[in-house]
Amino acid sequence: MRNLQLEMLGMCYVINRKNNMAKILKADTEYRTWLADLKLQIRQTQLRSALRVNAELMNLYWNLGKDIAEKQVNSKWGDGLIN
Repeated sequence: MRNLQLEMLGMCYVINRKNNMAKILKADTEYRTWLADLKLQIRQTQLRSALRVNAELMNLYWNLGKDIAEKQVNSKWGDGLIN
């Protein structure tokens, strides 16, 4: 019984400690502002990265299509250009 009481007291301590920490973090507007700025920077970087990747893929596909079209113009029937 004593162990159960100590365990319950320990759980209450952990819960209270977490609640107190949450209150401190919520009350700290500087921290919240910093965290919001950090999230914004991460999201903006993710979007810029996606745009760059898409631009590079578009260049690849454009050049690939151009190369295939040139090969088709310069090849003869039955050359086996595209199998």
